[in-house]
Amino acid sequence: MTNTLRQQLKADLTAAMKTQNKPAVMALRAVLAEIDHAEAVDEQRPAWEPILNKSAEVPRKVLTESDIWHIFETEIAARQTAVAEYDQLGQTAEANQQRLELAVLTQYLTRQDRDER
Repeated sequence: MTNTLRQQLKADLTAAMKTQNKPAVMALRAVLAEIDHAEAVDEQRPAWEPILNKSAEVPRKVLTESDIWHIFETEIAARQTAVAEYDQLGQTAEANQQRLELAVLTQYLTRQDRDER
């Protein structure tokens, strides 16, 4: 891929919002939120420690492309687990929603495999 995964997810989120593709919007927002969450303040560093005399600002973690793919794959695994649990409970509507979101996310794995060849 010429774009990073994060850039591609953001671009695809914008396109999904324009076409009102709800499963894609939900899946992409969730993944991007998890990536943002992973960049949050390092728990090892006190949140109150000032930087350059700016009392409320602390540096965010810098994630590698590998870190972002790991988060992405974790989100896929979570949806696969949710599908199985919803199916077991007989909640087909919820399971189907998770399947739709999972279909959106697994397209990126196919792209990654294709781009690595």
